[in-house]
Amino acid sequence: MCEIFFLHNPTGTIKTSNLIRLLHVAVHEAAPRNSDGFGVFNEDREVYKSEEQLGFEDIEEIVERYKDSRFIVLHLRLATQGAVCFKNSHPFKHRENVLVHNGSVTPENHFKDGRADSYQLLRDIYKRKDRDTVNAVQNSLKNTSGSVSVFLYDYKGDLYYFRDGSRFQFARIKDTGELAGATVGHRLDSAFGWENLRYSEPEEETVYQIDQKIKKADQFHMEPQIVTDRSDSVYSSFGWGSYEEDVEYEDEDEELIQESDWDEYQRKLEMYRQPHR
Repeated sequence: MCEIFFLHNPTGTIKTSNLIRLLHVAVHEAAPRNSDGFGVFNEDREVYKSEEQLGFEDIEEIVERYKDSRFIVLHLRLATQGAVCFKNSHPFKHRENVLVHNGSVTPENHFKDGRADSYQLLRDIYKRKDRDTVNAVQNSLKNTSGSVSVFLYDYKGDLYYFRDGSRFQFARIKDTGELAGATVGHRLDSAFGWENLRYSEPEEETVYQIDQKIKKADQFHMEPQIVTDRSDSVYSSFGWGSYEEDVEYEDEDEELIQESDWDEYQRKLEMYRQPHR
């Protein structure tokens, strides 16, 4: 799966030291597993991205560009659809709308231009020419199959988040009041310390608007999740390695692999054991 990181100050600009902490964790913990490109955007729609893996050498440039931002969204890509190239790195822009996406989707309207599924999702949302972003999201997703974890900054300057079939955690940083977010929650523990965070998990099939707080905008419904060779589960590719491998679960029944991926996992495991069969 791809990974998304988020940092937002509801009353001013983000704290530079917190931005640096988040970037260091993204480089050290997330980038090696999500090496097919990265990108950042802020409230000014300033996009900085690359088809290369995010590295420590990128931190200084990102901090310099975004230190005076009210929010930043960082995306690290693991390609599931579309070639690994600059134009398929997130964020994607369509007119004044900017989107990052984790998951795999098949929109109702297919665009045969070689672009990633995430870009096609953005085009599908706004192809309908609906002036209301929430309605546009609802109308697109009801005919879209797959999984989504999306930040969408629209032409009116409103920031939205929604998910279905993909994971995400928000957390309030106690000492600054800033809002942080990450696909994998313990990335935030690494950046800011678990004792300094108050977590909340957004509900599935709910569109949230983010300004001074996170508030529900409306519901949506989409078709069931699809499974790809590099699916949006805690196992991303063979070699596997859980994204939660360093976490001890108190609940022994905790699922570490999505049920929908189990048959695919068993098939690949058997192929690995008997590669010449």
